Amino acid sequence: MLNNPDNWKREEVGREVKEGEACTTQFKTPYAGEWKVVGRLAGRYVHTRVKIAKAGEPIVFRSPSAGTLDYILAYLWDRTDGTPRLFWTPMDVHREAIEGRPRGGQ
Repeated sequence: MLNNPDNWKREEVGREVKEGEACTTQFKTPYAGEWKVVGRLAGRYVHTRVKIAKAGEPIVFRSPSAGTLDYILAYLWDRTDGTPRLFWTPMDVHREAIEGRPRGGQ
């Protein structure tokens, strides 16, 4: 997974957000897939997953609460039909190692 170029991003945010507010990353995702987003919001860590249909889209997620969103970390978590076949995701490793299903055998 670490050999996949550009499969994780960190972005400084440093602004107040409202509960339910749509937050959009400044960066564009380099790959389609399901991305895991972890943020530091009001002094605690929050996380969600966002499906990206095609490369080049930003990540958009709803803030689970109000407070200062310090930063977010996003990484490619699972594959979708558009994820490059050569890439491995954490869920690929889980499926193959724990469940015995080969990569792509969803």
